[in-house]
Amino acid sequence: MAFDLIRIQHLRNIREGELRPAKGLNLILGENGSGKSSLLEAVYMLGRGSSFRGRRVGDVITHGEKSLHLYATFIKSGMRLRVGVKKSRKGGSIQLNGTTIARLSQLVREIPVQIITPRSHEILERGPELRRRLLDWGVFHVEHGYHDLNRRYQLALSQRNATLKQGGDDLSIWEREMDQAGTALDQMRKHYVSILVPVFQKELDALLQGTIDVDIHYRRGWSDDTTLRRALEKSRLLDRKRGFSTCGVHRADLVVKMDGHPVAAIASRGQQKMMICALMIAQGRLTSERSGVPPVVLIDDLAAELDLSNRQRVLHRLLGHGYQCLFTATDARTQEGQDVAAVFHVEQGMIKPG
Repeated sequence: MAFDLIRIQHLRNIREGELRPAKGLNLILGENGSGKSSLLEAVYMLGRGSSFRGRRVGDVITHGEKSLHLYATFIKSGMRLRVGVKKSRKGGSIQLNGTTIARLSQLVREIPVQIITPRSHEILERGPELRRRLLDWGVFHVEHGYHDLNRRYQLALSQRNATLKQGGDDLSIWEREMDQAGTALDQMRKHYVSILVPVFQKELDALLQGTIDVDIHYRRGWSDDTTLRRALEKSRLLDRKRGFSTCGVHRADLVVKMDGHPVAAIASRGQQKMMICALMIAQGRLTSERSGVPPVVLIDDLAAELDLSNRQRVLHRLLGHGYQCLFTATDARTQEGQDVAAVFHVEQGMIKPG
Protein backbone atom coordinates (compact mmCIF):
# COMPACT_ATOMS: atom_id res chain seq x y z
CA MET A 1 0.00 0.00 0.00
CA ALA A 2 1.05 3.63 -0.33
CA PHE A 3 -0.23 6.97 0.89
CA ASP A 4 -0.77 9.53 -1.87
CA LEU A 5 -2.17 12.40 0.23
CA ILE A 6 -1.60 13.31 3.88
CA ARG A 7 -3.11 16.33 5.65
CA ILE A 8 -2.12 17.37 9.16
CA GLN A 9 -3.77 19.92 11.40
CA HIS A 10 -2.70 20.95 14.91
CA LEU A 11 -0.12 18.25 15.62
CA ARG A 12 2.72 19.67 17.74
CA ASN A 13 4.33 22.49 15.73
CA ILE A 14 2.53 21.57 12.50
CA ARG A 15 -0.55 23.81 12.47
CA GLU A 16 -1.51 23.07 8.87
CA GLY A 17 0.38 20.80 6.51
CA GLU A 18 -0.10 18.70 3.42
CA LEU A 19 2.10 16.40 1.38
CA ARG A 20 1.61 14.06 -1.53
CA PRO A 21 4.04 11.19 -1.05
CA ALA A 22 5.20 9.06 -3.95
CA LYS A 23 5.73 5.33 -4.05
CA GLY A 24 9.26 4.42 -3.07
CA LEU A 25 11.56 6.67 -1.04
CA ASN A 26 10.23 10.00 0.23
CA LEU A 27 12.95 12.18 1.74
CA ILE A 28 11.87 14.63 4.44
CA LEU A 29 14.52 17.28 5.04
CA GLY A 30 14.78 19.80 7.85
CA GLU A 31 16.82 21.05 10.76
CA ASN A 32 16.50 19.51 14.20
CA GLY A 33 13.26 20.66 15.80
CA SER A 34 11.71 21.67 12.47
CA GLY A 35 8.84 19.15 12.70
CA LYS A 36 10.20 16.20 10.67
CA SER A 37 9.53 13.69 13.44
CA SER A 38 6.10 15.22 14.00
CA LEU A 39 5.28 14.53 10.36
CA LEU A 40 6.22 10.87 10.83
CA GLU A 41 4.22 10.87 14.06
CA ALA A 42 1.15 11.93 12.08
CA VAL A 43 1.60 9.13 9.56
CA TYR A 44 2.14 6.63 12.35
CA MET A 45 -1.09 7.75 14.01
CA LEU A 46 -2.93 7.26 10.72
CA GLY A 47 -1.94 3.59 10.84
CA ARG A 48 -1.78 2.85 14.57
CA GLY A 49 -4.19 5.35 16.10
CA SER A 50 -1.67 6.56 18.67
CA SER A 51 1.74 8.23 18.87
CA PHE A 52 5.09 6.46 19.03
CA ARG A 53 6.44 9.33 21.17
CA GLY A 54 4.25 8.95 24.26
CA ARG A 55 0.73 8.23 25.46
CA ARG A 56 -0.31 11.75 26.55
CA VAL A 57 -2.61 13.08 23.84
CA GLY A 58 -2.33 16.59 25.24
CA ASP A 59 1.38 16.64 24.39
CA VAL A 60 0.67 15.89 20.74
CA ILE A 61 -1.99 18.57 20.17
CA THR A 62 -0.64 21.98 19.17
CA HIS A 63 -0.45 24.34 22.13
CA GLY A 64 -3.61 26.40 22.45
CA GLU A 65 -5.71 24.08 20.26
CA LYS A 66 -8.44 21.72 21.43
CA SER A 67 -7.90 18.87 18.99
CA LEU A 68 -5.78 17.55 16.14
CA HIS A 69 -7.07 16.26 12.81
CA LEU A 70 -5.37 13.91 10.36
CA TYR A 71 -6.62 12.86 6.95
CA ALA A 72 -5.10 10.70 4.25
CA THR A 73 -5.89 8.81 1.09
CA PHE A 74 -3.99 5.66 0.22
CA ILE A 75 -3.83 3.10 -2.55
CA LYS A 76 -4.39 -0.50 -1.53
CA SER A 77 -4.94 -3.40 -3.93
CA GLY A 78 -5.61 -0.89 -6.70
CA MET A 79 -8.28 1.02 -4.75
CA ARG A 80 -8.07 4.54 -3.28
CA LEU A 81 -9.24 4.53 0.35
CA ARG A 82 -9.63 7.27 2.98
CA VAL A 83 -8.72 7.48 6.65
CA GLY A 84 -9.32 10.23 9.19
CA VAL A 85 -8.14 10.51 12.79
CA LYS A 86 -9.33 13.07 15.34
CA LYS A 87 -7.80 13.36 18.81
CA SER A 88 -8.76 15.65 21.68
CA ARG A 89 -7.99 15.63 25.39
CA LYS A 90 -11.46 14.17 25.96
CA GLY A 91 -11.30 11.38 23.40
CA GLY A 92 -11.21 10.87 19.67
CA SER A 93 -12.53 9.04 16.65
CA ILE A 94 -11.24 7.20 13.60
CA GLN A 95 -12.96 6.90 10.25
CA LEU A 96 -12.27 4.57 7.35
CA ASN A 97 -13.96 5.57 4.10
CA GLY A 98 -16.34 7.84 5.99
CA THR A 99 -17.43 5.20 8.52
CA THR A 100 -16.46 5.52 12.18
CA ILE A 101 -14.75 2.35 13.35
CA ALA A 102 -15.29 0.85 16.79
CA ARG A 103 -12.08 -1.15 17.06
CA LEU A 104 -8.54 0.12 16.65
CA SER A 105 -7.61 -3.29 15.23
CA GLN A 106 -9.65 -2.44 12.11
CA LEU A 107 -7.31 0.48 11.43
CA VAL A 108 -4.13 -1.43 12.19
CA ARG A 109 -5.10 -4.27 9.86
CA GLU A 110 -6.10 -1.88 7.06
CA ILE A 111 -2.93 0.25 7.22
CA PRO A 112 0.22 -1.70 8.20
CA VAL A 113 2.83 0.81 9.39
CA GLN A 114 6.28 0.17 10.85
CA ILE A 115 8.76 2.66 12.27
CA ILE A 116 12.52 2.77 12.85
CA THR A 117 13.73 5.51 15.22
CA PRO A 118 16.97 6.49 16.97
CA ARG A 119 15.60 4.57 19.98
CA SER A 120 14.84 1.32 18.15
CA HIS A 121 17.83 -0.36 19.82
CA GLU A 122 15.84 -0.19 23.08
CA ILE A 123 13.72 -3.06 21.77
CA LEU A 124 16.75 -5.26 22.40
CA GLU A 125 18.15 -3.44 25.43
CA ARG A 126 15.02 -3.07 27.55
CA GLY A 127 12.61 -5.62 29.01
CA PRO A 128 10.44 -8.07 27.06
CA GLU A 129 7.38 -5.79 26.67
CA LEU A 130 8.77 -4.00 23.61
CA ARG A 131 9.80 -7.30 22.02
CA ARG A 132 6.34 -8.78 22.67
CA ARG A 133 4.79 -5.72 21.04
CA LEU A 134 6.99 -6.19 17.98
CA LEU A 135 6.18 -9.90 17.87
CA ASP A 136 2.44 -9.37 18.27
CA TRP A 137 2.30 -6.79 15.46
CA GLY A 138 3.67 -9.45 13.13
CA VAL A 139 1.43 -12.27 14.37
CA PHE A 140 -1.62 -10.00 14.12
CA HIS A 141 -0.96 -9.37 10.41
CA VAL A 142 -0.27 -13.01 9.59
CA GLU A 143 -2.59 -15.06 11.82
CA HIS A 144 -6.28 -14.26 11.46
CA GLY A 145 -8.09 -14.74 14.74
CA TYR A 146 -5.11 -13.67 16.81
CA HIS A 147 -6.68 -10.38 17.88
CA ASP A 148 -9.90 -11.91 19.20
CA LEU A 149 -7.99 -14.61 21.06
CA ASN A 150 -5.74 -12.00 22.61
CA ARG A 151 -8.76 -9.99 23.78
CA ARG A 152 -10.17 -13.12 25.43
CA TYR A 153 -6.87 -13.80 27.14
CA GLN A 154 -6.36 -10.23 28.34
CA LEU A 155 -9.87 -10.11 29.80
CA ALA A 156 -9.32 -13.37 31.70
CA LEU A 157 -5.90 -12.16 32.87
CA SER A 158 -7.42 -8.92 34.13
CA GLN A 159 -10.11 -10.81 36.05
CA ARG A 160 -7.62 -13.24 37.57
CA ASN A 161 -5.37 -10.36 38.68
CA ALA A 162 -8.35 -8.57 40.23
CA THR A 163 -9.32 -11.72 42.10
CA LEU A 164 -5.75 -12.11 43.37
CA LYS A 165 -5.67 -8.54 44.68
CA GLN A 166 -9.06 -8.90 46.34
CA GLY A 167 -8.07 -12.14 48.02
CA GLY A 168 -10.81 -14.08 46.24
CA ASP A 169 -10.81 -17.85 45.87
CA ASP A 170 -12.50 -18.34 42.51
CA LEU A 171 -9.46 -18.40 40.26
CA SER A 172 -10.23 -21.58 38.35
CA ILE A 173 -12.77 -20.06 35.94
CA TRP A 174 -10.26 -17.43 34.79
CA GLU A 175 -7.39 -19.92 34.70
CA ARG A 176 -9.42 -22.17 32.41
CA GLU A 177 -10.08 -19.28 30.04
CA MET A 178 -6.45 -18.16 30.15
CA ASP A 179 -5.36 -21.72 29.39
CA GLN A 180 -7.68 -22.09 26.39
CA ALA A 181 -6.94 -18.70 24.82
CA GLY A 182 -3.30 -18.59 25.91
CA THR A 183 -2.42 -22.02 24.54
CA ALA A 184 -3.87 -21.06 21.15
CA LEU A 185 -1.98 -17.74 21.19
CA ASP A 186 1.22 -19.54 22.08
CA GLN A 187 0.84 -21.87 19.10
CA MET A 188 0.28 -18.92 16.77
CA ARG A 189 3.36 -17.16 18.11
CA LYS A 190 5.49 -20.30 17.80
CA HIS A 191 4.43 -20.79 14.21
CA TYR A 192 5.07 -17.16 13.38
CA VAL A 193 8.57 -17.20 14.89
CA SER A 194 9.35 -20.41 12.98
CA ILE A 195 8.65 -18.68 9.66
CA LEU A 196 10.09 -15.31 10.74
CA VAL A 197 13.55 -16.49 11.79
CA PRO A 198 14.78 -17.76 8.39
CA VAL A 199 13.57 -14.58 6.68
CA PHE A 200 15.24 -12.49 9.39
CA GLN A 201 18.50 -14.39 8.96
CA LYS A 202 18.46 -13.73 5.23
CA GLU A 203 17.81 -10.02 5.72
CA LEU A 204 20.45 -9.71 8.44
CA ASP A 205 23.03 -11.44 6.25
CA ALA A 206 22.22 -8.98 3.47
CA LEU A 207 22.53 -5.98 5.81
CA LEU A 208 25.66 -7.05 7.69
CA GLN A 209 27.15 -9.28 4.98
CA GLY A 210 27.27 -12.34 7.23
CA THR A 211 29.66 -10.77 9.75
CA ILE A 212 27.74 -11.77 12.90
CA ASP A 213 25.79 -14.79 14.13
CA VAL A 214 22.41 -13.96 15.67
CA ASP A 215 19.93 -16.44 17.10
CA ILE A 216 16.28 -15.77 18.00
CA HIS A 217 14.42 -17.99 20.43
CA TYR A 218 10.79 -17.69 21.53
CA ARG A 219 10.22 -18.04 25.28
CA ARG A 220 6.53 -18.60 25.89
CA GLY A 221 6.11 -17.35 29.47
CA TRP A 222 5.81 -20.59 31.46
CA SER A 223 7.68 -23.88 31.73
CA ASP A 224 7.85 -25.98 28.57
CA ASP A 225 7.16 -29.18 30.51
CA THR A 226 3.66 -28.28 31.73
CA THR A 227 0.36 -26.82 30.57
CA LEU A 228 -0.51 -23.20 31.17
CA ARG A 229 -3.40 -24.16 33.44
CA ARG A 230 -1.16 -26.33 35.60
CA ALA A 231 1.45 -23.55 35.72
CA LEU A 232 -1.19 -21.07 36.88
CA GLU A 233 -2.42 -23.43 39.57
CA LYS A 234 1.13 -24.00 40.85
CA SER A 235 1.83 -20.26 40.94
CA ARG A 236 -1.23 -19.30 43.00
CA LEU A 237 0.61 -18.82 46.30
CA LEU A 238 3.30 -16.62 44.73
CA ASP A 239 0.74 -14.74 42.65
CA ARG A 240 -1.37 -13.97 45.72
CA LYS A 241 1.69 -12.48 47.43
CA ARG A 242 2.56 -10.34 44.43
CA GLY A 243 -0.99 -9.48 43.39
CA PHE A 244 -0.58 -10.41 39.72
CA SER A 245 -0.14 -13.42 37.43
CA THR A 246 3.53 -14.33 37.10
CA CYS A 247 3.19 -16.79 34.21
CA GLY A 248 1.35 -16.91 30.90
CA VAL A 249 1.67 -15.62 27.36
CA HIS A 250 1.73 -12.06 28.73
CA ARG A 251 5.20 -12.95 30.09
CA ALA A 252 6.57 -14.22 26.78
CA ASP A 253 9.77 -12.93 25.23
CA LEU A 254 11.86 -13.02 22.08
CA VAL A 255 15.34 -13.92 23.26
CA VAL A 256 17.94 -12.54 20.85
CA LYS A 257 21.55 -13.67 21.18
CA MET A 258 24.73 -12.86 19.30
CA ASP A 259 27.48 -15.49 19.32
CA GLY A 260 25.65 -17.15 22.20
CA HIS A 261 25.39 -14.00 24.37
CA PRO A 262 22.50 -11.54 24.90
CA VAL A 263 22.86 -8.91 22.19
CA ALA A 264 22.33 -6.05 24.64
CA ALA A 265 25.50 -7.12 26.44
CA ILE A 266 27.92 -7.35 23.52
CA ALA A 267 26.46 -5.79 20.36
CA SER A 268 27.12 -2.15 19.47
CA ARG A 269 24.21 0.25 19.10
CA GLY A 270 24.75 0.20 15.36
CA GLN A 271 24.63 -3.60 15.23
CA GLN A 272 21.48 -3.61 17.35
CA LYS A 273 19.82 -1.10 15.04
CA MET A 274 20.69 -3.22 12.02
CA MET A 275 19.17 -6.26 13.76
CA ILE A 276 15.93 -4.35 14.35
CA CYS A 277 15.92 -3.19 10.73
CA ALA A 278 16.35 -6.81 9.61
CA LEU A 279 13.51 -7.90 11.91
CA MET A 280 11.15 -5.23 10.62
CA ILE A 281 12.01 -5.90 6.98
CA ALA A 282 11.40 -9.61 7.59
CA GLN A 283 8.07 -8.87 9.29
CA GLY A 284 7.09 -6.64 6.40
CA ARG A 285 7.88 -9.42 3.92
CA LEU A 286 5.69 -11.90 5.80
CA THR A 287 2.87 -9.37 6.06
CA SER A 288 3.12 -8.64 2.34
CA GLU A 289 3.21 -12.34 1.42
CA ARG A 290 0.16 -13.19 3.54
CA SER A 291 -1.99 -10.16 2.71
CA GLY A 292 -0.54 -8.92 -0.58
CA VAL A 293 -0.10 -5.50 1.07
CA PRO A 294 3.44 -4.28 1.84
CA PRO A 295 3.67 -1.98 4.87
CA VAL A 296 4.55 1.69 4.90
CA VAL A 297 7.91 2.14 6.65
CA LEU A 298 8.76 5.31 8.57
CA ILE A 299 12.44 6.01 9.26
CA ASP A 300 13.37 8.76 11.68
CA ASP A 301 17.04 9.74 11.50
CA LEU A 302 18.55 6.52 10.16
CA ALA A 303 21.96 8.22 10.31
CA ALA A 304 21.97 7.86 14.11
CA GLU A 305 24.39 4.97 14.83
CA LEU A 306 24.69 3.95 11.15
CA ASP A 307 27.30 4.95 8.57
CA LEU A 308 26.55 5.59 4.90
CA SER A 309 27.16 2.02 3.69
CA ASN A 310 24.84 0.56 6.32
CA ARG A 311 22.15 3.16 5.56
CA GLN A 312 22.41 2.34 1.88
CA ARG A 313 21.95 -1.37 2.52
CA VAL A 314 18.88 -0.78 4.72
CA LEU A 315 17.22 1.46 2.13
CA HIS A 316 18.17 -0.90 -0.70
CA ARG A 317 16.45 -3.82 1.06
CA LEU A 318 13.34 -1.79 1.92
CA LEU A 319 12.89 -0.37 -1.56
CA GLY A 320 13.72 -3.72 -3.14
CA HIS A 321 10.70 -5.24 -1.41
CA GLY A 322 8.42 -2.50 -2.71
CA TYR A 323 7.79 -0.59 0.52
CA GLN A 324 6.79 3.06 0.56
CA CYS A 325 9.31 4.77 2.86
CA LEU A 326 9.18 8.17 4.54
CA PHE A 327 12.69 9.00 5.63
CA THR A 328 13.80 12.02 7.69
CA ALA A 329 17.23 13.62 7.50
CA THR A 330 18.97 16.93 8.11
CA ASP A 331 21.13 16.52 5.01
CA ALA A 332 20.20 15.18 1.57
CA ARG A 333 23.55 13.37 1.44
CA THR A 334 22.27 11.02 4.17
CA GLN A 335 20.56 8.87 1.50
CA GLU A 336 23.32 9.24 -1.09
CA GLY A 337 23.26 6.39 -3.58
CA GLN A 338 19.50 5.80 -3.46
CA ASP A 339 16.83 6.91 -5.91
CA VAL A 340 14.53 9.42 -4.22
CA ALA A 341 10.96 9.52 -5.50
CA ALA A 342 9.95 12.76 -3.72
CA VAL A 343 11.51 15.39 -1.46
CA PHE A 344 9.78 17.51 1.18
CA HIS A 345 11.24 20.31 3.30
CA VAL A 346 10.00 21.01 6.82
CA GLU A 347 10.74 24.42 8.34
CA GLN A 348 9.19 25.52 11.63
CA GLY A 349 6.26 23.17 11.12
CA MET A 350 5.67 24.20 7.50
CA ILE A 351 5.81 21.41 4.88
CA LYS A 352 6.95 22.30 1.37
CA PRO A 353 7.49 20.01 -1.66
CA GLY A 354 10.76 19.84 -3.53
